[in-house]
Amino acid sequence: IADHLGLGRFHLLGMSQAGRVALRVAVDHPGRLLSLIVQGTPIDGVAQDDVPEDVPIAAMAEAAGRGDLAAVRAPWAAHPLVRLHDGAWQATLDAMLADYDARDLRHPAPGVAIGIGEIGAIDVPVLAITGEHDSAWRRRIAARIAETLPAAEVATLPRAGHLCNMDAAEAYDALLVRWLSQAGGG
Repeated sequence: IADHLGLGRFHLLGMSQAGRVALRVAVDHPGRLLSLIVQGTPIDGVAQDDVPEDVPIAAMAEAAGRGDLAAVRAPWAAHPLVRLHDGAWQATLDAMLADYDARDLRHPAPGVAIGIGEIGAIDVPVLAITGEHDSAWRRRIAARIAETLPAAEVATLPRAGHLCNMDAAEAYDALLVRWLSQAGGG
């Protein structure tokens, strides 16, 4: 996409599972990024010893195959990762879930693996964002990113969960503006 748009170097933001993709881009394409922002990103190799974040993907994929979208959407709606702590965005989240067609479950793409041992090669500034109510595992990953990379910073947004971009939208946006202005490059 960056090549198609004619972008040389750019800032990249990956939220949740998309953070794996963003980290992989940073590792596989050194020199392309100006900075990297990851939010609530899972990384392989960091023990998940607190409450597991298990999402019943197999059951959801089976329901998607049957065309039972209600059985696909219900586990997402009830999962702690999509629980909002600020009701201001609940209608938007509900609309997103209602629009979810499970295409990714019916035609799954290969996952993107990225391990904590691989990210040491990232040589751009990295901001790892979590909400204070995100899972302990994802907050621990943000801390490990900062421990691993000298140009990394952790930001934990108060009164926000995994979807901290919705839970604390104004603080999230202000954080991004500050980060991008400090990271420079356009």
